[in-house]
Amino acid sequence: ASGVCGQVRPGPPKASALMACASDASPIAYYYCEVGVRERLALSRTSRPEERTEGSFLLQARFEPSVLRRLPLEERPGVRFAPEVAMFCFPHGVRLVNASVAAANAIPKVTSFVLTASDKSRMYGACIVWYEPLPDGVVQACVDEVMPECDGVERAAERALAGELHAPEAICLLSSAPIFEALNSCCRQLFRMRLSGGDPASTEYMLTEASLRPLLTTPLPDYGGRVDVPLGNVSIHVVIPPANELPHTMAGRDFLLLFECLDVSSVIVLWALLLAEQKVLLQARQTHVLTMAAESLCALLFPFSWQHVYIPILPASLLDILQAPVPFLIRIDEEVLG
Repeated sequence: ASGVCGQVRPGPPKASALMACASDASPIAYYYCEVGVRERLALSRTSRPEERTEGSFLLQARFEPSVLRRLPLEERPGVRFAPEVAMFCFPHGVRLVNASVAAANAIPKVTSFVLTASDKSRMYGACIVWYEPLPDGVVQACVDEVMPECDGVERAAERALAGELHAPEAICLLSSAPIFEALNSCCRQLFRMRLSGGDPASTEYMLTEASLRPLLTTPLPDYGGRVDVPLGNVSIHVVIPPANELPHTMAGRDFLLLFECLDVSSVIVLWALLLAEQKVLLQARQTHVLTMAAESLCALLFPFSWQHVYIPILPASLLDILQAPVPFLIRIDEEVLG
């Protein structure tokens, strides 16, 4: 690792996040959103029909995700909704699969990430990802848009996949505090509530604003406090650790995850590099491990706090930031690194 050494700024650990917890104005989640490609398949810049190998282009290509729905619709005072959340839900872009692959991956996956604004404020996100059938009309429109130069046989073969293709979709929550354990539990419950809605094509299938209101209006508890958030037929426990029990995080078992992945000497090396404001790049096969490990390393800096570039799971489209001549703490998963 290399970087530019500078002044380490003393301050409370996780200051931006912990101060948010002390404010009654900060809700459990600032925003709820749904991310995917069910409305339009927008081809990624790295995918070109002329570069495809044998087989279906639609199954080889990557597509750009977008925010399909968000609540509340209006901007929260002082907290702007970031549409860039879509690329962090799907850091490698969206890939379509057939029905058999979707069935083999029927269990939804929960991941977490951190959004850092230009003013160094952070928003902490969690999302749950699963596969949904892709509307036939979306597939037909994509073939007409991205394969106009291909011959009729190839286009007909791609259109024949309509009704068979599935695309990943995500429910995402954004909070001002790194309460990942609670956010992950909320995402799982929201997914269950969505499934109970019935037909995906029906508007009744969507989560209503009334059902999300407790999540978007219940304030974060004070230090050492707890609040229960009613979601459907369950209550999600949100706990903020006491301020005098430091270093700590609010992400549950992340210290355990860190030391399961790395030995003590490696953790000490990483800790020293961060104190010296170096460039640190973390890599893991499991996406959720990356955010938890980075949160633990930041907490171990107490009584200092990390003031530099901090990116959760680096999307493939932001790889150029690794060339920046500034200190950073970045996590990257195996697929992006490859």
